[in-house]
Amino acid sequence: MGSNVADEPTATIVVMTIGGEAVCRFEAGSDISGLDIKRRVEELEGTAVNQQRLLVGGTLLSDTSQVDVADSAEVGVRLVRLPPSELVTIEGGQGRCVSVDEASGAIRPGPSFQWRMAAVDDGEFTFEAVGGPHAGKFISALEGKAYTKETELVLADLPETWRIVTSDQNRFYGWIRGGPFSIGIRSTRTAADEPGLFWRWQSDHYHLAEKPRDEFHGDEAYFIKNEVGSHTVGPC
Repeated sequence: MGSNVADEPTATIVVMTIGGEAVCRFEAGSDISGLDIKRRVEELEGTAVNQQRLLVGGTLLSDTSQVDVADSAEVGVRLVRLPPSELVTIEGGQGRCVSVDEASGAIRPGPSFQWRMAAVDDGEFTFEAVGGPHAGKFISALEGKAYTKETELVLADLPETWRIVTSDQNRFYGWIRGGPFSIGIRSTRTAADEPGLFWRWQSDHYHLAEKPRDEFHGDEAYFIKNEVGSHTVGPC
């Protein structure tokens, strides 16, 4: 008797940018994973696997997740291309690191946690969680009122861009052993000549604080280190 291999579900994977630009297309079987798609994209289009983030139906597709092709002639996959990056930790405020609670996915002060910091423009970066159940998600902020949890920092599927503002050590609290300079992490939602929205430390979360003329202090002062302990960004 013959096998039923021909009856296995197949579909055409259509990869597009967020803006709808066609990237590539190829045939796939029912067992294709997110990592398989990334490898095919690298082979056909050139974007390195570690610089790809994939979305299906608006949801992040992890490397281990399989794509449901059973009832589809075509499956649309959105590609987010990430720029070159480095692994960093972020410390400051009143202490501890910008970390992620594994159980809830909340961003809060905690133990050392790695982020993938990617430059997207001059002085502007994204921050992506590395490792754990929330790997591949990015730091974003809710839309709402500054100085409240309405603007809490959260993990999101799509990256938000943040501007790095540097100043001297006196922006840190006296008990914080910061680096040779301080860093404010400002939202790009407002123009450079308008009051800025900066990450602000709270005991159980971070939210945005509005500061005129980039005058961040204390709870808004951070330092960022790469894997070898060097300060990864600083004054030009």
